[in-house]
Amino acid sequence: DQHYTYDGKAHEFDASKASISVLGLPANEYFDITVEDNGQGLNITDAGEITVKVVAKSRSLGIELSTTAKVIVDPVERHVVIKGNTDTKTYNGEEQSVAGFTVVDPVDDSAIAVPEGSITLVDGKTAEAKGTDATKYAMGLSKDSFSVAPAKNYTYVIDAVSYTHLTLP
Repeated sequence: DQHYTYDGKAHEFDASKASISVLGLPANEYFDITVEDNGQGLNITDAGEITVKVVAKSRSLGIELSTTAKVIVDPVERHVVIKGNTDTKTYNGEEQSVAGFTVVDPVDDSAIAVPEGSITLVDGKTAEAKGTDATKYAMGLSKDSFSVAPAKNYTYVIDAVSYTHLTLP
């Protein structure tokens, strides 16, 4: 089997890394090794696995050996920061609020499109700050406020949750 980590590129079984032996003796120099489709295609891009047929044909004896092998692409760990939405609104004596959060890259602060259900609030938590008095209201979110589920190509790791608030000056 051959393992890769998800990188958005297609991966296939590398026959040059396959080795065979006959009666315990290395036989790579006497056999040509090829890879054939086993009904799932020859390459894989997304995290998951495919099974391919590996065939070793003797160069001189007419012998053919075959087996199956897997090409496995593992999800990559993706570090993120949760930024709760922040807003400043004009005081009007009525309850006002700011809600929601964005998942961002910890290096460049750019928004990351996360598959639905991959990062969610745990039961009993809301991403909302609200109030009526002229002051600052915090959302009160922390890493423990979120649940992370496996996504197709990524395993998300929450590095931090930024301070989020509503300000009514």
